[in-house]
Amino acid sequence: MHEGGILDIGVDDYMKRSSGDIISRACFGSSYSKGQEIFLKLDALQEVISKKTLSVGIPGLSAKSSHFTSNAIDQFVVNNCKNIYLAGFETSAVSASWCLMLLASNPEWQTRVRDEVKEVFQGKIPNMDMLRKMKQV
Repeated sequence: MHEGGILDIGVDDYMKRSSGDIISRACFGSSYSKGQEIFLKLDALQEVISKKTLSVGIPGLSAKSSHFTSNAIDQFVVNNCKNIYLAGFETSAVSASWCLMLLASNPEWQTRVRDEVKEVFQGKIPNMDMLRKMKQV
């Protein structure tokens, strides 16, 4: 603890893990580590089954083909899933970190939010109805 009762707490890793876990559960019905494992396996599988493609143009489009192959469509879907996961992961983690930093910088708001959480949740696990009642958060 520093002078004046101020304590520095690193929350970046916790925010990244939390947002990754939430997105993994939403996308795959599993945890963050399972989501990472799925992407690693998809990359390995893609490497094994992919054919030579044009170096310019649309990724996944065969040099001899004039239409999309099922491999190209599958790759398109996999890439979009990765984009959703990674974009959501970073954005959510950074947003949550900023919210915590702003609350730490404004003790009055921190107290108001804490009081609201105690009042609405009453020690229970939050559900969507409870979250709808939150006005400060």
